[in-house]
Amino acid sequence: MARPKISMDRVVAAMERDGLDALVAAGPENVFYLSDLPVSPVSSNRLLFVVRSSSPSFCVVTRNGDAKLVMTSAAVDLARANSWVSEFRTYKTGTYIVRPKALVSKDVAADPLQALVKTVQEDRKIGKVGIDSKMASASIVDGFRSLLRGSKVVDSSILFELLRMIKSKEEIARFVKANDIVCRAINKVIGEARVGTREDELHNILKSSILNDGGTLWQQTTIASGPENGPDIYAQPTSRKLTKGDIIRLDIGGVYKGYTADLSRTLAVGEASAEARKIYRVLRDAEQILVDECKPGVKASHLHGLVVKYVKKHLDSGYERGNVGHGVGVDLYDRPFISANDDTEMQAGMTLSLEVPYHKVALGGFNVEDSVLVRENDVKLVSDLPRELIIV
Repeated sequence: MARPKISMDRVVAAMERDGLDALVAAGPENVFYLSDLPVSPVSSNRLLFVVRSSSPSFCVVTRNGDAKLVMTSAAVDLARANSWVSEFRTYKTGTYIVRPKALVSKDVAADPLQALVKTVQEDRKIGKVGIDSKMASASIVDGFRSLLRGSKVVDSSILFELLRMIKSKEEIARFVKANDIVCRAINKVIGEARVGTREDELHNILKSSILNDGGTLWQQTTIASGPENGPDIYAQPTSRKLTKGDIIRLDIGGVYKGYTADLSRTLAVGEASAEARKIYRVLRDAEQILVDECKPGVKASHLHGLVVKYVKKHLDSGYERGNVGHGVGVDLYDRPFISANDDTEMQAGMTLSLEVPYHKVALGGFNVEDSVLVRENDVKLVSDLPRELIIV
């Protein structure tokens, strides 16, 4: 059996702190986090994410660190190929699959909830069970509570969020690889951007590069140029052609083995106005403050305050920003949030995206965003891209 990519000791310690006899991951992202079964929307098989209501998967962990997957018998081949968990409990599938007898799983129930309850109750009497209620559908959580008689079921959504906040060695390796893939993709876009190139042409170059370099897919890909598309934070690439003086905002989230790198850069086509240069310089210097100060023990809220204060003083006295960075991993936005109301202290093992965006209608969208890894005594810049305003 392959080793888990996460620390099961940390999972068990968290369960002990919360007095849990068993922990159930029902949300696809958390099932993927615990087991590496690719059921999250950023992993290599999104079909199981799409059918999460009709054919849900679960991962059950007991206090001794044992893990079991509960899933439709149609998914056992995927589990054998990808998950470190070797204990499967299956329920009847509606899909007809002919397998050799040695590979046929014996279903423990006809439906997912019955299979989940049987699995939780297998080893011993379970007094208290945690489940990620916020990530799972209400019908699954309510059904689980009603069927698991004699046990107390509590919401463990926050437990999962805190576990996912600190990355293991394997998770960090995937994060670093995702960054390498996204950096190469952005550099290819930089190399192809010129007057007359369309946004959607650059978008295709970006996506092809991510896939060709080993990425599985992407969380979001924003290539927004000019005075109208650029400041629109929800803009998606269009057939608009680049013109001289355009500001281009790149905001790219690329995924490798389920882990995301989220990076942004700002480009100027041919030339940049004095105003554009000043805006970018202030943002870059503010982001450097983030990189320099993002060390163990420093609160997220303190980092947020430093950045907002700097931009207010040097660029725009009315500047506001909900967050100037966030954790990144299985989700594009994991804990912590570098925001005014998040007092989480930086800890070794956090993987973060640090950013200072600025959007001005009739001028463009600006951002500089980098990935960092918090270590025991310092912070390491993971992404490797030019940090000046890039003229193409």
